[in-house]
Amino acid sequence: MTRWILGAAGVLAVVAGGCRSERPAPPTEAPATQAAATVSLDWPGFRGPRGDGVAAPDARPSLPTDAGIPVAWKTPVPAPGHSSPIVAAGLVMLTGEGHRILAFDAATGELRWRAPSAGSDREGFVAWYYSPADSPPAFAGGNVFFADRAYRLTVFDAQTGERRVDEEKCAAVAQSADGASVYLRHSDGRVSRRAADGSVLWTAEVPTGSLATQPVEARGIVWVISDRGTLSALDAATGSLFGQERVTADLFAFAAPAFDGEHVYIADMSGRVTCLTPTWER
Repeated sequence: MTRWILGAAGVLAVVAGGCRSERPAPPTEAPATQAAATVSLDWPGFRGPRGDGVAAPDARPSLPTDAGIPVAWKTPVPAPGHSSPIVAAGLVMLTGEGHRILAFDAATGELRWRAPSAGSDREGFVAWYYSPADSPPAFAGGNVFFADRAYRLTVFDAQTGERRVDEEKCAAVAQSADGASVYLRHSDGRVSRRAADGSVLWTAEVPTGSLATQPVEARGIVWVISDRGTLSALDAATGSLFGQERVTADLFAFAAPAFDGEHVYIADMSGRVTCLTPTWER
């Protein structure tokens, strides 16, 4: 049997060389699921097409000149937002006011549609959470997934803004590495993987909490950090739990984990970044 172990390799602010070791081998019974070599020029979810913050090699932005950075278009946003935009299906999509989504034409900046999320349907008091940032939307199979500040998931048709799915207890969404599905972080101790139509592929019970921190898939592993700093590693294909590690001393962790193929990095409210080295033990 293969067991996932997370060993602390050091705190980056203190131990500059603490994160160097041989790369851990993936488990033979849980092969990594990776996207195809061809990477989309879109930016369909948090940290881009592969979840690593790296654009495709042929995605060449216009470079600054003496006159400044060339601007293709600029348009006012009718509602303030606190999340990253995504680019997919010829659209730039972003959230506004914590409970609506806006879709602009990627070529012209024209507003194509705007729609309220399911959380805005609630009458009277709505328990909006406070967070430094909202979860960005995520795109899969012609649909855009949005988790609002009332912990409601809404799935929209990306071209029309028509509402297709409405579900409670969802704090954040993130695109899978293959671009064909989406991960949901629930506010009641669950993470699920959903097909593009919103149907459930698997569900795992792990600590989450109610912060809008996205799961991150890398090298076939889904990394989830709870609001109080418990890190979980899940098999992207099945949702099976590889292992867990308490990373912070009961401090809030607002930022998603980062994984470079060798180490996973966690930041918490103390200003500390912790580097963990995953290894395999049989």
